[in-house]
Amino acid sequence: MKTILEKERNIPVHSNSDVVVCGGGPAGFGAALSAAREGFKVTLVERYGFLGGMATLSMVNLIAIRNLTPYMDEAFPLIAGIPAEFFRHLYDLKGTVLPEIALSAKKTKPVMPSWADYFLFDVELTKLVMARMLRDAGVTIRLHSFIAGVVKEKDSVRGIVVEGKSGREAIMAERVIDATGDGDIAFLSGVDCEQTIGRDALPVTMIFSIGGADDGKIWAYLEKDAALKMLLKKAPNYISRPDFRFKDIPHRLKIFKVRTPEGKEKDFYQMIRPGQWWIWGLHLFNKNVLDVDDLTECELELRERVFEIFSFLKRELPGMEKAYLDQTPAQIGIRESRRMKGVYTLTRDDLLSGRKFDDGIARGRVRDETPPFHIPYRVLLPGNVEDLLLAGRCISLSHKAATQVSPRNQPTCMALGEAAGLAAAISLKKGVSLRDVDVEMLKRRLISKGAIL
Repeated sequence: MKTILEKERNIPVHSNSDVVVCGGGPAGFGAALSAAREGFKVTLVERYGFLGGMATLSMVNLIAIRNLTPYMDEAFPLIAGIPAEFFRHLYDLKGTVLPEIALSAKKTKPVMPSWADYFLFDVELTKLVMARMLRDAGVTIRLHSFIAGVVKEKDSVRGIVVEGKSGREAIMAERVIDATGDGDIAFLSGVDCEQTIGRDALPVTMIFSIGGADDGKIWAYLEKDAALKMLLKKAPNYISRPDFRFKDIPHRLKIFKVRTPEGKEKDFYQMIRPGQWWIWGLHLFNKNVLDVDDLTECELELRERVFEIFSFLKRELPGMEKAYLDQTPAQIGIRESRRMKGVYTLTRDDLLSGRKFDDGIARGRVRDETPPFHIPYRVLLPGNVEDLLLAGRCISLSHKAATQVSPRNQPTCMALGEAAGLAAAISLKKGVSLRDVDVEMLKRRLISKGAIL
C-alpha cells in the first residue's frame, strides 16, 4: 500500500479529567453517570451530535421485558440501578411504557404483534433524558468528537486524541473507560482483540419507521396473520428466504408498535403515534463492520432495501395505502465487531448454565427457561493495558457468547457501564489500580445504589 508522511505537530490538551468515558451509548451513559456521582470530574466523548448509541442513532428501541421485571417466582428484577432509573425518567416524559406495565399488558394481550416479550421507548426523548441526567450529575459532554488516537505512558492509558471542528486535541485522564462498542480505545492502546468475519459474523440491521398508516386496518390484518406468513410469500427474496439466519435473530420481517393499557393512550402519545409503525428485519450478512468500504456498502444497500420494503408494504399490507416513509437511522445497527481479550473471557456455556462468579457485577439471562448468569468484573479489565476499563459489547467474551443478545442488550450494557464507572471511582479514591479494586466493596456499593447482583 502506498503511504504518505504526515507532518509532525503539537496537539493541544483541551482538558484534564479524572475519568474520560469514550462513547455515549448505554454503556458510556451508565459509566459517566456512575463515576460523576462519586464526585469525580468526568468527561464523556461522543462522535455524533447526540447520545444514545445504537439505541438512538440506529433506532434500536426494543427492550426485553424480562430484563427489568421479576421472573415468575423471583422477587426482584434481573437488572435495576441506573437502567431502571433511566426508564423511570423516560416514563415521566411519556417516552416509554414502564416494564411492569408492559408485563401486565403482555399477560392480557401482546404489547406488540407477535413480539410480546418487548416494549418500546422513544428515540428522541432518549437523547434528551440521557443528556439531562448526565448534566445534572456534572458530566462534561463533548459531542462531535471522533476518537483518533490514545496517549500512553508505558502500559498505561493517560488520555485520548480526538478530531473535530476544533481540530486535533487531547483529553487527559487518570482513568479511561472504553464504551465505543467497537473497542476503539482498547484497540488503539494495543489490547489484544478478536473479530469474527465471514458467514459466522453477526449481521448488521437497519430499522425504519412508517407514518400515515391506518392502524385499525393493520391490527385487523395482524389478527389473521400475526407472523406475517401470508405477506412474506410475496416479499423480496432477501426477506422471504434470507441466505443465513442466526437462531437468536429469527425475525425475517416484523412490524410493530406499542399497545398500552386501556384508557392510558393519551399518557403515552409518543409511543403510540397514530399511523406510526416500526419495521425490523433488513439484515446484511458476511460484512466486515470495521472496514469503511464494507460499511459504506451496507448503508447504501440497506437504504435501497428500506425503500423497497416500504413500497412493498404500501402495496400489499392493508392499512398502508396512504403511508409514507417516516424515519431511517443515522447508522446501521451493529451487533458485533472487536471483542477485546480481558483477564477472563465470558463463554456461551457461562451464559446458558447461569454461571455465578465471585466478582459478578451485572446479570443477564439468555431465555426464560435458563437461570440468570453473572458477568464478572474481570471481563472489563483488558489483559495487557493499565488504567483502562471496557464496558458494553466490546467486553471480553467469546464469539459464541456474543451471538446471544443477553450480554450485549441495552440494560445490560448500561449496568456494565455503571459498574465500570464506580470501579474507576473506587480506584481513584483508594489510590489503587483498576486490577486491585476491592470487588466485594464494588459489589456492596453497586447494591447500595440499587443494582441487583
